[in-house]
Amino acid sequence: MIDEGNMRDARSLFDRGVALGEDGQHEEALSVYCQLIDDAGAASAPTLVGLTVAARYNAAIELRLLGRQDDAMMAFISLINDFADVPSAAYDEYFADARLAVGGLAWGSGQVTAAHEMYDDLVSAYGDRDERPLRLTVANALASKATVLGETEHPALAAEACADAIERLGPAADRETRDALANLMWSRGHWLGAAGRADEAVEAYSTLLETFSDDESPWVSERLDFARRELAELGGER
Repeated sequence: MIDEGNMRDARSLFDRGVALGEDGQHEEALSVYCQLIDDAGAASAPTLVGLTVAARYNAAIELRLLGRQDDAMMAFISLINDFADVPSAAYDEYFADARLAVGGLAWGSGQVTAAHEMYDDLVSAYGDRDERPLRLTVANALASKATVLGETEHPALAAEACADAIERLGPAADRETRDALANLMWSRGHWLGAAGRADEAVEAYSTLLETFSDDESPWVSERLDFARRELAELGGER
């Protein structure tokens, strides 16, 4: 049984799980995380709660990497539900990412309504937070929701979801945020075009190209190429 007196052993066990996962030994990593979760039990000390949350999140990731999608979804959902009353905001990044993962797994298994609900739940829970990691996760949830909407024949709503994400994301200074913003701007143009709103799509693509004209990120460059190609198809080549 792990308690505050042997936190060093618990941390070593957690670090071993991380190392195994990074080495591609996902079964072994999952086994280590499960051992840690079992040993921690219903720990209430903040340091142990944090370690348990991280271990359970990582275990769900390993399940997904092992192709056990249903088990991974249940693990993420259990993590969200079991710690719903934890007062500390220190673990919210895990809970937000877990919701994002559930939405993706639901969509991947054809559960469109469940995916929508999980993305909406994430945005409702964390949409007003200012922390950069949470703003990124909210933006990614809206981008994923846009994909679901667009691919289920609701391109206009998909474009609206992208616009919402762009507004929530705000100025993009760091690399990860810039990449996310470029993707959202391209996606908005794409779904506007799919909705038959060609003039708005041309404007969206043009804004993307102007905003990121000097960006050398491979990810952004790919989105710019997409935009140029789709602009040409719309008759607005630049």
